[in-house]
Amino acid sequence: MKNLLTIIVAALLFAACSDTEGGYNAFYNWKERNEVWFSQVLDSARLDIAVKGDASPWRIHHTLLKTATAVSDTNCVVMKKLGSTKSISGESPTYTDTVCIAYRGWLMERLDYVGGDDQLTNIKTVFSQTFFGDFDPETAGTIETTVSGLTEGFSTALQYMKSGEMWMIYMPSGMGYGAQENTYIPAYSTLQFFVWMHSWRRTGIPGDM
Repeated sequence: MKNLLTIIVAALLFAACSDTEGGYNAFYNWKERNEVWFSQVLDSARLDIAVKGDASPWRIHHTLLKTATAVSDTNCVVMKKLGSTKSISGESPTYTDTVCIAYRGWLMERLDYVGGDDQLTNIKTVFSQTFFGDFDPETAGTIETTVSGLTEGFSTALQYMKSGEMWMIYMPSGMGYGAQENTYIPAYSTLQFFVWMHSWRRTGIPGDM
């Protein structure tokens, strides 16, 4: 198995310039804009599934959050299968299992000033990743983590993946970090992840699945 590697990428935008330049704020109405973006992704997935059925690469998976009383658009993840690096067989991990994955996470696309340029640029910030450049399963860094140790959205998605599969995953802020804010992820951010499951192992059973 590859050496485990975790790379937390400092969002270059945040380091390179202020959120405001000349009165411009790239994160204005951030909560509402992120909700609209997720709704658009969800609608696209529903339409494709309605037209193609099981042949659609899109999947929508709901979970009941601790504070939720019913299934809704705010407690689901949207997944689009991109392919697989191996012949798919076997099961998917459960909440208590351990996974070995490569991933890259983005914020919503937005207009902002970058690197001192006085022109607005359409950018999509990478806030965390285990590999640089294009994804290559032979060289990509991975991390090993318990499914239960991740956000609600991430852990939900992983429980529908099998070893070798690659998915693009979208989750509303309530399935991510919600109102919590840190250096790299503003509050109420919809999150997008590319995830490749290298392998996983069941708790109490030796060997990878």
